[in-house]
Amino acid sequence: MQYIRPDYFNEFKCVGGECPDNCCAGWQIVIDKDSLEKYKHQEGAFGNRLRNEIDWEEGVFHQYNGDCCFLNDEKLCDIYSEIGEENLCYTCKNYPRFTEEFDNLKEQFLCMSCPVVAEMLLGRNEKVTLISSEDDEEMEEIEDFDFLMFDKLQSSRNYLLDMLQTREHDIRLRQGILAAFGHDMQRRVRNLEFCTMDSLIEKYKGANTWSFFKDKKNEYGDRTADRYLVSKAMFKELEKLEIRKHEWERWLKRCELQLFAEGARGYLEVRQSFLDAMASSKKLEDEMALYLEQIMVYFLLHYYCGSVYDDNVYAKVKLSVLSALVIEEMICAKWHISGKLPKKSDWVAITYQYAREIEHSDENLETLDGVLVSEKVFGIQSLEKAILGLQV
Repeated sequence: MQYIRPDYFNEFKCVGGECPDNCCAGWQIVIDKDSLEKYKHQEGAFGNRLRNEIDWEEGVFHQYNGDCCFLNDEKLCDIYSEIGEENLCYTCKNYPRFTEEFDNLKEQFLCMSCPVVAEMLLGRNEKVTLISSEDDEEMEEIEDFDFLMFDKLQSSRNYLLDMLQTREHDIRLRQGILAAFGHDMQRRVRNLEFCTMDSLIEKYKGANTWSFFKDKKNEYGDRTADRYLVSKAMFKELEKLEIRKHEWERWLKRCELQLFAEGARGYLEVRQSFLDAMASSKKLEDEMALYLEQIMVYFLLHYYCGSVYDDNVYAKVKLSVLSALVIEEMICAKWHISGKLPKKSDWVAITYQYAREIEHSDENLETLDGVLVSEKVFGIQSLEKAILGLQV
């Protein structure tokens, strides 16, 4: 078995009760079959409690006010304290570790929905690299796995990872190139043009790519109105998703009020004031570029190669691009509300809450996959203008 992990994978350490949030609230915890069987035969009073607190039909723990039934007053897990870590179900034992399985390969990442992981990743100055290792474990073969497609996805993801971390270039250019590459790669996937995928990567690797997108940025000029339309549409789509916490729903509406209530002109004034405030400090500008980079890298690594199963490469790329855009807009809204320049803690809090709402619902991910491809407002022309339009 081959494993691919980011270089920071083994750095994670849970802080337990000191965590600013907890991983036992806001979503249902699915119990794996082995754990269900173990819980069925657990002895004693705690065994009785276990069996009574499981929805056996759905294979999940009961919840009370959105919290797992085993979350105690100290915000710790009763299963852990009563019968030990070894008896936690797979989800609880491994979170925030996330595994995507391919044919004889497992890719393992850390979920940014965990506040500790968000703090760790947004605080990194080092560029992310992928580490490969092997062991003797054999995995069941995945029927009809497309090895050729997967090879091209890995190659193109390696290029995109390097491109996104080319920090001598403006973060807006990197964001725009990511969107454009996803668009061009999707056309080749749709037409089964595997033989041209390598040449596409080589074309984008060329020095002319940077000058081409710089020229396009200058050609677009001020396209804040386009960004307004894309951003507003994205917030509306987020509102339609399954909401994990009511606080998130209130936060979405508050952001929309701050950003869009006065129309495109009001949005322009808020955004221009925000960018002026950020431009007042080179440190703030550099930090924002680094945060946006880390967010895009995170979503790219987690989902891009998974498109081997659904051929929806462009949706995965758009999720990366638009997640960075939305989180930046939320930071702008928070600045407008508080009047205080954003700190790292603001970026961390908004990022991990966004990730929780999006990533901890398969329904939400599937909905976004469809919407980001089907809605014209998220088309390549609109997206490029929203990203590359003049950012003062």
